Amino acid sequence: MPPALFLLATVLIRGPELYYGDPFNCANPASKNWIVTIHPTTKAETVIFDQPIDGFCVFRQAQLSPDGSKLYLSIPTYATANTLAIVQLPAKTITQIPGVNFVYIIETGPHRGDLIYQKRVLKSVVTDPFFHAHPNGQPIREISEEQDPDRAPILAKYLRRIGGTITFDGRKLP
Repeated sequence: MPPALFLLATVLIRGPELYYGDPFNCANPASKNWIVTIHPTTKAETVIFDQPIDGFCVFRQAQLSPDGSKLYLSIPTYATANTLAIVQLPAKTITQIPGVNFVYIIETGPHRGDLIYQKRVLKSVVTDPFFHAHPNGQPIREISEEQDPDRAPILAKYLRRIGGTITFDGRKLP
């Protein structure tokens, strides 16, 4: 698929819906996940990732960078937090960031391709703030300690200020 079509391609997690602690078997398609894209016009399905990451083949969220060079996966590695896996395509080299529960790609503006992610951190208490990060996962700044992107006025204000949007539950924010 040419890179320009990645903007329009749908990225899906295939296989059963699995959660932390559910039994899985990376050798059995009936009990593992893999990632596909759906071509926007032909509807052809292409497998873009089908390998375990540190023994895990269970994915909770999958997003593709605007240029199609990076796949962002959320892996339920802990009972209270996930791990963000950044897969460089096509080489499939992987960088992991523990504690990231959700990741969103900034889709518009000068920061297009950067990330907004929610990461579990321990301060005086455990919190899950939103961070603005580079495409490689390195944080640029903490944005807010709001819990839900749908009810996050500080996150929405930040996105407006940088001229960016993210998609959350099929809707553009801000």
